[in-house]
This record gives sequence, C-alpha cells and structure tokens, in this order.
Amino acid sequence: MPILKEVFDSLQGQFNQKDAEYKAKQQANLISIFTDINRELVTWFSAYSRTVKDPHRNTHVIIHSPGGDPDAAYHLGILLSEWTKGKLTFIVPRFAKSAATLLACSADEIILFDAAELGPIDPQIIRKDGTSFSALSLKAMLDLLNKETQAGNTQAVAILAEKLDPLDLGEIERTLSISKRYADALLTLRMFKEGTNEATVKGISKKLTEGYTHHNYLIEYNEAKNLGLKVNRPFPELLSSIDELYQIQLRIGELIAIDAKLKGL
Repeated sequence: MPILKEVFDSLQGQFNQKDAEYKAKQQANLISIFTDINRELVTWFSAYSRTVKDPHRNTHVIIHSPGGDPDAAYHLGILLSEWTKGKLTFIVPRFAKSAATLLACSADEIILFDAAELGPIDPQIIRKDGTSFSALSLKAMLDLLNKETQAGNTQAVAILAEKLDPLDLGEIERTLSISKRYADALLTLRMFKEGTNEATVKGISKKLTEGYTHHNYLIEYNEAKNLGLKVNRPFPELLSSIDELYQIQLRIGELIAIDAKLKGL
C-alpha cells in the first residue's frame, strides 16, 4: 500500500538522520539489532563490516531481541570483537534474552536501561517433530524426579518418568555444555580479558546456563551486576538518543509486520 510505504520511508529517513547524528556525537560506529539472532545476521554483518571506513573507533550495538541461534550468537560475537579496535558496548533498551544475552557477553560492557532484561542462555532443544523445550525445564524435571525418588514417592516417579524421552535426556548435558563453552569464550574476549580469575568467568557461565529456574527468568540490572557482568546505566545524553532510535525502529518493525499481514490476506 502506498501510504504504508510513505510512512515507512519517512520513519527510515528519521532513523538514518538520528543514526548519523549519534555516530558523529559519540564518535562511534553504531549497529542496530532488532531481530532474532540467526545466521543471516552473521552474513549481513560480514558484508556490512567491509563497507565501514573506520572500524578502529568504538562500536555501540543497540540490541532488542528475544534470542535465537546460540551458534550464530557465538559467531557474531567473535566477528564484532575482532572488527572493533576500540571499546565494544552493547546497549539494551528493553530485551536481550537467551542467545542475545550470550551475544552481549562479547562486549566490554553492557548498558542496561531501567526496563532492560537479559535472560538465561540455556538454548531451546528442538525435537524431530518440530516442537521445542528449554534445557532448563527438562533439568528442573530431572531434579524433581530425583527429589521424589529420594522421598520414596514411587507413583510420582513413575508418572514423571513416563514424560521423559531418552533422546531428550541425552541432549541436556551436550546442549548446556556447548552454551557454557560459548559463554566462557565470549566473556574472555573483552569483558574479562586480562587478570581475571578463571573461576569468575566459569561461575558466570554456569549461572547463566544452569542457575535459573526457567528460560524467561528476568535478569535486570541488579541481578546482572550481582552475577558479575560488567553492566552500567546510560548517562542522560545516551538515554535520550538511544530512546529516539529505539522508538523509531519499533515503529518500523510494526509497519513491516502490518505489511506482511496484508500481503498474506
């Protein structure tokens, strides 16, 4: 529809103008990630990075993402860290969950707005039938099964055991082990690069992969700080500039969703 295109073009123009103003004022490269973390994003960044004239400046990454592919997050984190010669900062206005949290571990620091959320990085296990579940959820069921076994509740144990698939059980340790390995590697790229006790990094990775009750657990500023991540609040000028970019990008996303829905009618 012409009217949607006009609004989209107007918003994109506003975003481009604010983006240019931000880069000039902050003397930093600015990358916006408002999508799932996937391999297409890695491909995009690989191409984009070759077009930037000055990769030696600091890089700011605004991220708003529910998560996605941990393999892609790990790959993108490595590329971003290698490409950025200055300081790499991730800025989270609202959500950077799951694989997006894993990606943010590649930064020197993470800026969290008041409403910002990180989350556990336990990946989703995909069954052959296309259904998925969190490794944390299955681990919680195993813990409950163990507890009921120790209490001698044989009937409860039998009911719980019927719901477990041996193939799923085999995926738990493998999946969580990979997530911890990725987190260890990304955290030591920058955030804990020098003079850090190895136990500190492994403690953070273990907590992020196994230490929370469920996949959507809220990790806000204070929880992230207590966890040991290097997080800060935005200073006023940054808060205002990022919020403008964030709000425009959200509206662009809404238009794209409306356009896709109309095309499907």
